[in-house]
Amino acid sequence: MASHHVVVTGAGGYVGGLVAKAYARRVGCEHVTCLVRSGQQARRLLDQGFEVVLGDLTQDGIASRLIRPRSLVVHAAARLGRTTWEEASRVNVEGTRKIALAALGADAARLTLISSIEAYGRFGGRDLHEDQPYVPLLDNYGKSKAEAERVVRECYRQAGSNTFTILRPGAVYGPTSKYWTQRYLRQAREGSITVLGRGGRIFPVYDRDLVDAVVRAGDAEAAAGEAFNIVNDERLTWWDWAYAHHRLAGCGWPRHQPALWARMESAARRLVGRPAFDRRLEVETRTAHIPNTKARVYLGWEPTDFVDAMMDCSRELARKAP
Repeated sequence: MASHHVVVTGAGGYVGGLVAKAYARRVGCEHVTCLVRSGQQARRLLDQGFEVVLGDLTQDGIASRLIRPRSLVVHAAARLGRTTWEEASRVNVEGTRKIALAALGADAARLTLISSIEAYGRFGGRDLHEDQPYVPLLDNYGKSKAEAERVVRECYRQAGSNTFTILRPGAVYGPTSKYWTQRYLRQAREGSITVLGRGGRIFPVYDRDLVDAVVRAGDAEAAAGEAFNIVNDERLTWWDWAYAHHRLAGCGWPRHQPALWARMESAARRLVGRPAFDRRLEVETRTAHIPNTKARVYLGWEPTDFVDAMMDCSRELARKAP
């Protein structure tokens, strides 16, 4: 690794926290600077020996406080989920701009932006290789991630540098994932995981595999200036996903719901002014393919087979159970 100082934004969150711990094992906690937003997060990381900066990445001057010459910077902070464009733009776009400019100003060794496959916008039935363009979709998160990538590329192009890497993970799951693992286990135990139709494609990545990709991206010269899909490409469906969580929970089977009925119900809800679920329909009926060939070749990255990763989750959850 070219740098002995690592900066991780969003270190108080799920992915950022895992990345910070991975680098602490390599260079020591005292050489990892974590940007967090809450005092509780700060205390937890300080107790572990990390260097901590408390604040919001959109604040003027805070990015330059984080980054030293030749630092390795991992930008994991983001505004997730449903949000207004103003908030998504403020955090995911303008916050990223501040980090990119600070990294360039400090001559950082590498900036690794953790983006998302949602930066492709509307998937359709596309083969989503890394050079595929953003196709507009009514989703502020995906739009902001696409714009954040554009900002990074533009900042570095203007500086005549390519010392950045963009990673596009899919659904990040693992034993400590509250959204993608624990939520679905809870639904499985309640018998409430419902799959639309036969189940469109889902594009998960095991959290340990994502962290491995982040570390490899920071080390690999071939990763400079490149973007990579960081997903399991076993062409898994939502049925595969739901069934795996039912097996892990030891509770029954998922249920099917005809996709046409779901579309009709969503339209009816919209007519009477109730929240529709068009976003769920868009996500859970996708037929696209997202290859990870480039990450395998450039980074030497190999994702864990889904079945093996779920077995790891099972063992870890059993170990932590009271």
